[in-house]
Amino acid sequence: QEKQITPLGSSRSKQLSFRVICATNRDLEHLCERGEFRHDLLARLNVFVVRVPPLRERLCDIDRLVDHFMSLHHGGSAAVVTQQARRRLRAYSWPGNVRELSNTAQYLLAMSDGGAIDVCHLPLKIAASPGAAVLGEGARGSFAARLRAFESALLRGEYDACAGNVSRMARRLQMDRSSLHQKLIDLEIHSARRPVPRGADA
Repeated sequence: QEKQITPLGSSRSKQLSFRVICATNRDLEHLCERGEFRHDLLARLNVFVVRVPPLRERLCDIDRLVDHFMSLHHGGSAAVVTQQARRRLRAYSWPGNVRELSNTAQYLLAMSDGGAIDVCHLPLKIAASPGAAVLGEGARGSFAARLRAFESALLRGEYDACAGNVSRMARRLQMDRSSLHQKLIDLEIHSARRPVPRGADA
């Protein structure tokens, strides 16, 4: 904190000039509330925060990143990705973020054997993801029904990722907790009487 150290065996302090840069994918404020991270350490580190949204919150970047990684792993030349395949890639939640997308690009290049990349080349978890089923070219039903289905799939994925912790989920989605809680009940994702998992809240 004082930017000074005392070398082992010395009685004189030495002034240092440095900055500490930290990165995490955890909610440190929430961990402090649970007693799993020190408040005083967070106060020392929390000077200037840069939040990098996960890939699932930057769907508009998917196409550009796909083209970038295809070119990167294809010797600088662009690979053709059909619009149907791109829709499935945009609908996937990408829990592994950009690294997973890069690995997927390498997989697709290997599976396509130099030809156009279509839905049939996608990994099953992407081709059959809930969002893809709702937004795919074969989707049926009214706009309201399809919107509700997409909303349900998105919230169910977030609910599972947060282990049923509605407060944490509300922070991640930047939503009012009470409104989110009621929506989860309306969509039959969360029950008011459901037993609360350890480490989660109602």
